[in-house]
Formats: sequence, structure tokens, C-alpha cells
Amino acid sequence: MDRIGIKFPYNKNYIDEVKKISGYRWHPKEKYWSVPLVKDNLEQIKNVFRGNRITIAPELNNLLVSQSFQEDLNQLQQTMRLKNYSNKTIKSYISCLRSFAEYIKPKNPREVEEEDIRKYLIYLINEENYAASSVNQVFNALRFLYVELYDKPFVIGKLPRPQKEKKLPDVLNEDEVIRIFSVVNNLKHRTMLMLTYASGLRVSEVVGLKVEDFDIERNMIHIHGAKGKKDRFTLLSTMVIDTLHRYWIEYNIGTSGWLFPGAKPNYHLSARSIQHVLEKAVKDAGITKRVSMHTLRHSFATHLLEQGIDLRYIQELLGHKSVKTTEVYTHVSKKRIGSIRSPLDFLGNKIIFKENENRKELND
Repeated sequence: MDRIGIKFPYNKNYIDEVKKISGYRWHPKEKYWSVPLVKDNLEQIKNVFRGNRITIAPELNNLLVSQSFQEDLNQLQQTMRLKNYSNKTIKSYISCLRSFAEYIKPKNPREVEEEDIRKYLIYLINEENYAASSVNQVFNALRFLYVELYDKPFVIGKLPRPQKEKKLPDVLNEDEVIRIFSVVNNLKHRTMLMLTYASGLRVSEVVGLKVEDFDIERNMIHIHGAKGKKDRFTLLSTMVIDTLHRYWIEYNIGTSGWLFPGAKPNYHLSARSIQHVLEKAVKDAGITKRVSMHTLRHSFATHLLEQGIDLRYIQELLGHKSVKTTEVYTHVSKKRIGSIRSPLDFLGNKIIFKENENRKELND
């Protein structure tokens, strides 16, 4: 449906007014007029028949709301690009807002009140079982829409945010890291996994590496445009350099361009591809922990901390904005917890002694 149909008893004045609308058309067989499906045209039609009883089909309202909101989303997208938001964030916000618009139909998002948003967020928590982090992402998208685009901060300003969950990251021990590397026979895949762990990279950073990002002489990797649009330098392990050289030669990698090219020209390997490889490696290594590519990054940070590396240096290597984010690794480091003895250990000899006494009494 791309036109608005208009039907009314014969009235020359009304016909003259309808003919003033650009793109009008008369349908003699069905005996009705139509104009292009545009929000402004509907407003003109309402003005023509003002004072009369007008019936507007619900599906027409829905279409016009969707059309109007799509224009808002296009404008929002442009604003986010001007503010230098990442493509990932833009895509996520647009997806969140489309879902919200679908939920509140047939109401136009411009017409919602604080209570509408409150109900939606509660729906996501209670019915959709969204985690606090996911609800916060939706909240951020809605805040951008109502504050930045609609200039209606009062619609969302007083709503509380869900409290963030304080989950500790899963971490591999050193033996588990070695076992994962040892079961991956494909040189390209093993190189990617080793780089992830050895340099503390995010999966998006690994697949996005270019040959020119490596400074072999200084044992450093230059990460460009990472999370938050930030550049940083991180470690290049001497153990990885030899593997990298063999990979370069075997896969005929040039002196520039993607280090891990994908199947399509000018595209790098997808993040999902290497995640599948890790999932299989974890299974083959007999590891039962929940392990993702990010687990290798967590393990990098935790193992550095256990080696006595200052937390502030680890923060720089990981590219964390605040040291508070990096401090989470102090809660999973065996250096902090593993050095503490359980009170049962202090009772160990006494328990053994008591057990020996019991056995002696039974024997007697």
C-alpha cells in the first residue's frame, strides 16, 4: 500500500481541494480518490474534511507512524555519526529503538510518556528476561532518542537504571591455555588464539589486525580505533613472533592489508569464525569451564597480575578507560586469594592425629 484512499459523497468543493494535493488520482471503477502515502498528505486531507466525521483505517495510522519513525531513525543515525559513535553502537541503538516502537504500537514514539517507557523496561526484565546490562543498553538508546533528537529529557529523566550485575570473569589457568593451543592444528587458527591471549586482545581487534600494525623490533602491536574509538599499544610476545613468521610465509600474507583475510576480497575473517574454532578447541582439550574469546583476554590480565605487573600497566595494555574496570582481576587472581590458607589447613595435623587415635581405639 503506497497511497491513501479517500471516499466521500459528491461535493465539488471537496473535489477541488483534493485536486490541490500533489499526485492525486481518481479511480472511476471503484469511485474513490487517492493521493501518495505521505504524512503531510494525511494532514491536508484532515484539513479538507475538518468539521466532518472522518474514519481513518488503523493500518494507515500504523504505516504513517512507521514512516515517520523511520525518518527519525535516519536523523538519529546521522547525529550519532557526527558524534563519532561506532558502527556497532549505532546498529545496536537502532535495533533497540525499532523493538521499542513495535512494542508501543499504534502510539507514535513522539507521543509516549514516562510511564510507557517504564512499562517497556519492566516488560524486558520480567517477560523477556533481559540482563541488567542489556536493559541499560536499551535505556541508553531511548535516552539518546528523547534527549538528543526529541529534546524531551523529562520523558526519561527520572527513570531509574537497573543496577549492574557484579559478575567475576571466567579465567583459564596456565595449563588450560597450553592445552587449548596444543589441540589446534590449523596454523592460522592457532596464531589467532595465541595473539588473543598473548596480547590481551578483544576478538574484534584480532580479526581487524593489519600487517602494518606490528612493530617486531619493539615487540609491540598498534591497535587502531578500538572500543571507545581509542588507539593503544599492547605487547607482542616473542613466543608468537616465530608462529607469525611461519603463518606469513605459509599463507602468503603480503606486506600490508589484513593479517587474517576472509573469504571475500577486502574483508577480514569474521569474529564468529574464530569463536567456533575456540569452542571446538575447548571441547577437544577437555575443559568444562565456560570459555569464550574474551576469556583469553581475561586470562591475559589475570596472569600478568599474578606475575606482579602493576595494575596501571595492565589497564593501559587492555585499553580500559578507568582502573576500576581493571581492578576486577584482583578478585580472580590466585596471587591474592591463593596465598591465603584455609582455617581447615591449620587443623589438618590435629584432624590426622585424632583419626589415628580413633583407629588405635578400634584396633584395641
